[in-house]
This record gives sequence, structure tokens and C-alpha cells, in this order.
Amino acid sequence: MRLDFRRHLVLLLILGLAAGGCSNGPPDDPTPPTVDELRQQAGLIGLGKLRIAVPDNQPGMSFVENGRRAGFDVEIARMIAGNLGFESEEKIEWHTITRNSERIAFLKNDAVDLVLGSFSITDERKKDVAFAGPYLITEQGILTAADAGIGEMEDLRKPGNRVCTVASSTSEGLLRARDIPFQPQNTVEACFAKLDKGEVRAVSSDRTLLAGFRETSRTDTGDYRFTLPDIALGLEGMNGIESLGIGMNKDRTALHQLVRHYLQKSYDRQSTGVPDPWNAAFQKYLKPLEGGLESNHPKPEDVTEVGG
Repeated sequence: MRLDFRRHLVLLLILGLAAGGCSNGPPDDPTPPTVDELRQQAGLIGLGKLRIAVPDNQPGMSFVENGRRAGFDVEIARMIAGNLGFESEEKIEWHTITRNSERIAFLKNDAVDLVLGSFSITDERKKDVAFAGPYLITEQGILTAADAGIGEMEDLRKPGNRVCTVASSTSEGLLRARDIPFQPQNTVEACFAKLDKGEVRAVSSDRTLLAGFRETSRTDTGDYRFTLPDIALGLEGMNGIESLGIGMNKDRTALHQLVRHYLQKSYDRQSTGVPDPWNAAFQKYLKPLEGGLESNHPKPEDVTEVGG
């Protein structure tokens, strides 16, 4: 399964190189807009704070540690904020996402400028919001109690092996398609709490979140109370691989261009071996997670040319 995932990942990256990351200025205007012009159009000039919404309880990705926001998604948010001219923490107004449905609502109501929070790019979501990215590719997985004896797909269908997942999520669709009974919850954190209490035997979500939660289950002897079995949930047409992106209000075209531009510059630095905040964040928060992801910095899609 891990080999299959890597093959899918390589294919996605190749497709990104061939199509998604092309830089094309407007066909009727050979002069692309400059960064300053786009910042002006995006309403960033003179703006006191950039509003960013992230979760606060996703180990590895987005959490609070000693009173400060931390995690891979949070560091990507800080990187983009700094690129946009909001370099210090005092120039960021953090908003907390308490359930997945708030991500789109925040943006449609113009309550925040950016949303990051394991926010996968889908055609359905593109109807409501705009995305920059992807900035990470992950896959759907299963986290189980170490003593559950769950090692293959059929085990998930056995009576007593209750599976929890987030309502209206990619995982819910995959479980439903495979006729695996499940209990839906509003957040993946609620599922983790049920697993921790023994109320369910497994949780289905994206692998980065599962690996982060598993890390919090390490005992004093170094053992884990939970495990990530090698179960491939993907199906033809629903491969379970997700591209995570930065969400924005659909009408803020100049902001889309800027964020995509800076993700492209991050990708360019990483691909040429130049130190970049993306790699620093991955090395700090995701690489140490056993059963997590291999380093992958995908090429962003729909990048338009920005002048000097």
C-alpha cells in the first residue's frame, strides 16, 4: 500500500509539473501585475493584521503549545503571512476552527483572509471558495487500538469494531462505498476522544492527523496505545489521496494570485535545495511522526505570472 501511495504521489507531482504549475500572464496583457500592485488590489496595503483561521487541537498539524500556535499548517500560514508583509506574530489575527464546516463559512462570510486546517482541495469545495496549493499531499488511513486486532479491510466490518470518522469527509465517502459501518462526528478530535475512551475501535481520517494523534498515545515505556495498520481505503475514482490547500474567499482574485505565487517560490527553493520554511516545518512537525508521510512538496496549481 505504501508503494502504491508513492506511485500515486509521483503521478500527481508529474501532472502538477506538466499542467498545474504553469505560469501564464493574461493573454491580452503581456505585462503581468507586480507584487505591489497585487497587494494594493488585495487590500493588504495599510491593513493592520492578516486574519488566519486554523484548528487548535490537531497534533502535528495545528495545535497550541505553551500558549503559542504550532504545527505544520501553522508554520505554512506564518510563511505566507510573512511573504504578504505580515512578518511578526503581532500582525496575525488567529481564529480557531472548531469544526470542519466552519472553514468554508469563515471564507464565504469574509470573516478571515486565509484558512489552513487539513483543508483538502476538491471540485465541490471549489464551487464555494478558492484554493492555493497544494502544499502537501496526504492519504486516508485508519488508526486503531493496538489490541483491536484490525489488520485488513474485512476486520473493519466485524461486529464490535466500530469505526468513527468526520461527517461529510472523504473518509466517510470511502467507508460508505466499502460498506463499512461507521459513526459520524463533527470533528476528527471527537473521534479521537471516542477511540481514547474505548467507545470505538478505529478512526478514519487523513494520515497526517492520525499519525499526530498516535504520537500523543506513547506510553512511559515508549510503546503506542494505537497503531496505523496498512489498510488502503482508496477505490477506483476515489483513491483516498488528498491535496491540501490554503482556502480564500472566491472573490479575492489578487490574494489568490499572491498566495499561489509565494507557494510557487517556496516550491522552487525546495526543488533547488535552498533552505525554505516549508522544509523546516516538515522536518520539525511531520517527519518525526512514525507512520506519517514521506517528505513531499507538491508543485502548486494555477499559478499566474507576477512581475518584479
